[in-house]
Amino acid sequence: MRVLYLTPAWFGFDKFIYEGAQNVTGLPSFTYPLKALVESGVFVDMVIIYTDQPRDYNIQSDWVKKITFMHQFKYNLSLPKKIFSIFRFRRLVARLLEENDYDFVYVHGSSPSVANDIVRSFGVPLGQRLYGTFLWDKVKRNGVLKTKLKHLVEYLSFVTKKEFLLVTDDGSGADKLKNTIFPKGDEPYDFYYWKNGVSRIFIEKEYENFFINNFLPKEQFIFYCARFDAWKRQDRVLNILSFLKKVDVTIKAVFAGPFDTLGIDYYNEVVDLAKDMGVLDQCIFLGSVSKEDIYLYNKYALASLSLYDVCNVTSVFHEMMTSGALIITKDEDDVRHYISNGENGFLVNDDEECACLIESIYKRPSLFSHVREGARNTSQRLTMEWSERSQHEVELIKKYIN
Repeated sequence: MRVLYLTPAWFGFDKFIYEGAQNVTGLPSFTYPLKALVESGVFVDMVIIYTDQPRDYNIQSDWVKKITFMHQFKYNLSLPKKIFSIFRFRRLVARLLEENDYDFVYVHGSSPSVANDIVRSFGVPLGQRLYGTFLWDKVKRNGVLKTKLKHLVEYLSFVTKKEFLLVTDDGSGADKLKNTIFPKGDEPYDFYYWKNGVSRIFIEKEYENFFINNFLPKEQFIFYCARFDAWKRQDRVLNILSFLKKVDVTIKAVFAGPFDTLGIDYYNEVVDLAKDMGVLDQCIFLGSVSKEDIYLYNKYALASLSLYDVCNVTSVFHEMMTSGALIITKDEDDVRHYISNGENGFLVNDDEECACLIESIYKRPSLFSHVREGARNTSQRLTMEWSERSQHEVELIKKYIN
């Protein structure tokens, strides 16, 4: 069985192919199912789409070495080069399908969807995987027509014919978008809206003691785990630090996540804003860290925050829950599936409300231990291990192979 992957080098997986990484970081919802597919014996060919500069491969992981990397494709984002890129990509996909006998083509993200009709013309089954969507947020603000015209490539992901469309159920509203576009339920594909899994990590006591002595801040701190991107809203943490200073609560904020996944501009904006607000000395910027360290920062933080704009039921959210973090997150419908306010986490509507809650936790942290236990229990009850969730995706692909 042979599958062709058309995909960007998602954050985390890029470290496997360019930096010789051995452990999963970044976007586990891409890497874990791919690993499961490869280890099931399926041959995977891959086209990597990039937008900046080509990089040399440095692959050390045994399972990644089993993947055949067919091509690194430069996708220009500026017009008119973007149009030329689309035609070049379509020709590349057609050539690969002519030269190779594929049982399935798996498209990841929206950019490769410009070749969906090419794949269909060869009679090869096609599935598409989206890791959430920004379109529903845009449709709510601007309407369907304006959103379609401005974001045509991503819109194509929801209207082009294929065997299935699988989207992460992360609160970003792909189900609502699909139902708005196809109110009669006549979409030209099978639609799957699946929640992420989680890796439940066991930490050796020796390493935990080493971490406490060498990495854990000596002061009380709040934890914010996200790559630096404007919609991830690290700036809100600065507002919270400022509110707390006004009531004589001075704590640290630990930020984990890469600075430059989509450029370094937003990270620089956050640093400059922290300087202007007088809280830079309270900020610790870690960059990318291991899953084990994320677990421990969640465990020992006064609170772990998720205050993103578009969606908050992300892989980070599931990692917070399984680690027994004291979670403070935006009050949203999808979050309420997991969080009962005050029982296994807290729901807030604005930064000042969040700061007041953290002040209470700071003064009486022992009163909130039951909330941490509630988060762990909820994770066990509602969230699959990635090994199980990945196997479901492998089975989904095989279901559509002729």
